[in-house]
Amino acid sequence: MELVNRIDSFIQKYRPGLVLTPTKMKRGGKVYDVKRWEKPGAEREMAVSFSKKDIDFATKHIASFIPEKNILLRGLSNLVGKDKVTYRLKGAGSLLNKLQRKDKDISDITDLVGLMVKGKNYKDLRNYANIVSKKFKVVEIEDFYKHERSDGYRAIHMLVEVNGKKMELQLRSVYFSAFGDWSHQSGVYKGDFSKSEEVLVYEKLVGDYVLAIEQGKVDVNIPPCPALLEARRLCFS
Repeated sequence: MELVNRIDSFIQKYRPGLVLTPTKMKRGGKVYDVKRWEKPGAEREMAVSFSKKDIDFATKHIASFIPEKNILLRGLSNLVGKDKVTYRLKGAGSLLNKLQRKDKDISDITDLVGLMVKGKNYKDLRNYANIVSKKFKVVEIEDFYKHERSDGYRAIHMLVEVNGKKMELQLRSVYFSAFGDWSHQSGVYKGDFSKSEEVLVYEKLVGDYVLAIEQGKVDVNIPPCPALLEARRLCFS
């Protein structure tokens, strides 16, 4: 029932009128299986009902970024190599949920388009950042190697503007790409374990370990995994 209570609290805050049973969520004759949300952090991503008008509006707004996304994608592929660049578009439901959750205007959302460039190490990333800055208008840049985050994550994040459209660009080493995938998929980052002090300390230690490996150090050991994660086979490896 704990999961159901969390979902119920979420619904009452953001979409009052939805009805929950112990295993199902119902609205307008449709039934949604609660089981689909039984994974770390999934209650944050649950599909809340929106009107067709809202969905259409969000979909069209996201689609309006595609021409600029293609310009940036082609430019990055030419600059660093097509095999090093990936991208994703935020879904309409995700956008609408974020607008409700953070009470923001749609013009304030800058992660509708997210692109990623992977490199071998920090030296590669700095080189890519310099190349991008010369080719495109960079509105903002954050270097998490120089300004370390509390969770141990390292990368360079840039906000790039093309024809007035702002898009996120992450420059990551292959090592911190693995770290990022683990922290999201395990629920350590903004998930069920994100409030556990023991897990947060472990996450920081893992980040430091990954940095040492990226730097070519060999006399480093992977930090011991908390029992909470080990029991669910969610340790970094």
